[in-house]
Amino acid sequence: MMILPSELLSERFEVVSREIAPLEFKDLQAAGLESDQTTSKDLELEYPGKSACEELEEKLHFEQERREQLVEQVRQETQNHTALMQEMEAKVTSIHEKVEEVCGQFFKERGKYFADIEAEVVRLALAVASRILYREVLLDPLLLRGSVRVALEKLKENSGVSLRVPNTQEEDWRSLLEGTAGREITVVADSTMQAGECLLETSVGRVDLGIQAQLEEIERGFFDLLQQRPA
Repeated sequence: MMILPSELLSERFEVVSREIAPLEFKDLQAAGLESDQTTSKDLELEYPGKSACEELEEKLHFEQERREQLVEQVRQETQNHTALMQEMEAKVTSIHEKVEEVCGQFFKERGKYFADIEAEVVRLALAVASRILYREVLLDPLLLRGSVRVALEKLKENSGVSLRVPNTQEEDWRSLLEGTAGREITVVADSTMQAGECLLETSVGRVDLGIQAQLEEIERGFFDLLQQRPA
């Protein structure tokens, strides 16, 4: 069978028409925008933009300032604590010194107080004793005979002795001293003397044996003891 050239050409055109599809054209502007967006996103992921760097820098700067503030706060609190401790130590030292001063002053004043009190007690006791003795001497004119005999015993036997007494007690004393062994005693009445007064006179001096004189001697003895006592 013979194929004509026209038929062969027709078959070739059919094959070509079946294999070639129609062309499709995309919007170049939209395609370019999509490509730009994809590239920008990729760049942002791989290389952070300026805003992200600034935000990171601000965070770092904020953290740095916060750390510096904390360090300054701790330093200030430490200084305040140290200053407070120094102030408290100074106050404690001052109070301790004041307490020692007050205690020292107290013990000093206490010693002086008790010394004054003791002196007043001695004076009061002697005043009471004086009133009692003067009352007793009115009941017993020879109340001082013990003191007179003790004084006479201390004198030499051959020494001249006179006893000066109040007028109202002359006879009582003369009767008491009559016959004193180995001694001649002259009783002298003195109108200026009061009950409870008695004066022993010798060639070498005189001794006041009256109540008041003896109480004063006792008082001096007490005060001498108080001065000799350790504080």
